[in-house]
Amino acid sequence: SGLAFNLCNSGTLSVAPGKTLDISGNLFNLADSTGFAIQSDATGTGQLKVTGSASGNVSFERYMSGQKFHLFSPPLQGQSITRFLTNPANINISTGTRDGWVTTFRGLADYNPSVNNWNSYFVNSTSGNLSSGKGYELRIKNSVAGTVKITGTVATSNQSVTVGKDWNCIGNPFASAIAANSNAQATNNILSQIGSSLNPSFASVYYWDGALSSSAYQVINNTTPEASAYIQAGQGFFLRMKNTGSVSLTT
Repeated sequence: SGLAFNLCNSGTLSVAPGKTLDISGNLFNLADSTGFAIQSDATGTGQLKVTGSASGNVSFERYMSGQKFHLFSPPLQGQSITRFLTNPANINISTGTRDGWVTTFRGLADYNPSVNNWNSYFVNSTSGNLSSGKGYELRIKNSVAGTVKITGTVATSNQSVTVGKDWNCIGNPFASAIAANSNAQATNNILSQIGSSLNPSFASVYYWDGALSSSAYQVINNTTPEASAYIQAGQGFFLRMKNTGSVSLTT
């Protein structure tokens, strides 16, 4: 077993963009989210891996380009939708209208597999928390890129995600990247673990790449030679399922 990692209530710790803090024991964070931050910028996003249990809230940033759509998934647990939308750090995320949108359009919504479309945008008074392992459509209004912030606890065990038949938007529920295909990790990867539950004609992971000039979905699978592919912390993606049920995502 590993050693415990303790952060006292007056302590501060930041995981810099592109760096990883790997704790091979338990995490005891008494400094809460004001003292423990995982940072992100244009060069990358920090990662936190905890082998044992984890207690105490941390804050997590996700860098995003402005005036573009993103598939987002909460990398921490327990973040209320209201506090996420009203957090001054996330002021560029709010309610919006898809039809006739202008450059200041912004929004956050989840996907409904029963109708294969996005649900209505959340409003500041929407109850409940962002769901671990669930994917969301997110757009910030400013033309200047920046970060959104989420606070909550770190998931350290496998996460079960409910899915419907057909297309589902789910996401990475952990504060570190997970392997998507066998080139990234031989067996502990999304496609190897849940491939039998996918529609066989769509046995792939589909992620949105807004950085492309055409902004399009990109495909990751195990059937064609590809480079190692990972789903980053805070990233959502689509799967097409054969049936209603659940899938398990592992660290």
